[in-house]
Amino acid sequence: MAKPSRIVDVHQHVNWHGRDDRGLVANMDECGIDQAVLLNWDVTDIEHYHAYEGAFNPARATPEGRSRGLPLSDIVEAVRKPAMALWRSRDWSDLGTQVA
Repeated sequence: MAKPSRIVDVHQHVNWHGRDDRGLVANMDECGIDQAVLLNWDVTDIEHYHAYEGAFNPARATPEGRSRGLPLSDIVEAVRKPAMALWRSRDWSDLGTQVA
């Protein structure tokens, strides 16, 4: 089987398990991932599971200490940071995509 020219991770989160935007880009580079779809995750009371508490961004915790997940605002904040500048500047024309 031929090696793919580009690898796209279609399920990724920023601020997940303590990995900020720089950690995410470094992990992508280590794994040879060229592009990722960043997803938010709004955790409802029904979906809440205590084992996830250490995985979410502690800055997003409720006063009771429960996490509400990974909000869209974390994604927007991350892609505006300098760590993502190199990633945004890459040529994605062969994927037919446009990066904002």
